[in-house]
Formats: sequence, C-alpha cells, structure tokens
Amino acid sequence: MARSLVVAPWGDFREWSEVEYRLDDVSTKSRSTLRAVLKYERGSGEAYPVVLIPETLVSGDVLGRCRDPECYRKEVYDAVGKDASMFLEEMGVGESRVCVMPNIGDYSMARWEIRGVDLNIVSYYSSMAMLCMLGVGLEKSVDRVVVDLSHGITLW
Repeated sequence: MARSLVVAPWGDFREWSEVEYRLDDVSTKSRSTLRAVLKYERGSGEAYPVVLIPETLVSGDVLGRCRDPECYRKEVYDAVGKDASMFLEEMGVGESRVCVMPNIGDYSMARWEIRGVDLNIVSYYSSMAMLCMLGVGLEKSVDRVVVDLSHGITLW
C-alpha cells in the first residue's frame, strides 16, 4: 500500500469555481484538482496533502496594521493560512498541511541572509517548501511524492 505526499502549489483559491475533474476512472466535482488527486491516490493507499500558499493573498488591512517583521509574519501567516485551511475543510480534503510561502515585493535587489549566508528568494522559497514537505513526509513515512501543478506555481 502506497503512502503518498501530495504537494500542491496554489494561487488565489478564493476565485476558483467548481468543475468536474477526471483522473483515469476517478471523477470528482470540486473547486480544486487537489481533491481529485487525493481521491485517485487514496485508491491505492494513503495520501497526505501539503498546500503551498503565496503570502500575496493577504489583505491590505493586515499590511497596513504591521510595521515590524514579526507582526507581519504572524498576521500574514495566520490570516492566509487560516483561509486556506478553511477552504480545504469546505472541500472535504481531510487532514492537510498548509504552508504560507514568501513572495511579496520585488526580490530582484533583495538580500536575504540566514546565519551570515546570502540567500536569493528562489532558494528561500525552495527551502521553505522543502522543510514543510519534509516535516509531513517524515511524520507520515511516505514512500512517494506526487506534485499537482494544475494550479501553477506562484512564486513571483
């Protein structure tokens, strides 16, 4: 029996309408392909979803309230993560992990530094995504990773 980690990078899920998705003989009506992929994967074992959400989905009022990085981080990650978790719950996805990913602003001139090591935004995004996936993968002892790119990769 397979144990799959299903990774789905998303954009603005709040704008999605319900459609019918088909994978082989599995048909599902949903606002996201993730539900169909999970149904397909769960036909041959267990599947654990990880959704990567861009921080750009935060509302302007949160940005206006925060003047320091710690406030921003907490407010953005709480607000965006909670919205995505509620969306997944409404879709009936079951247990899932939502990871809010960095991508606000113009990073072409940005300098990210962690413990004295320069890091570009692509490396930062990739590292954050890997840590999120690794946590679930180790916790659930998965033996394969399925990436659902149906909604695209929202990095910039």
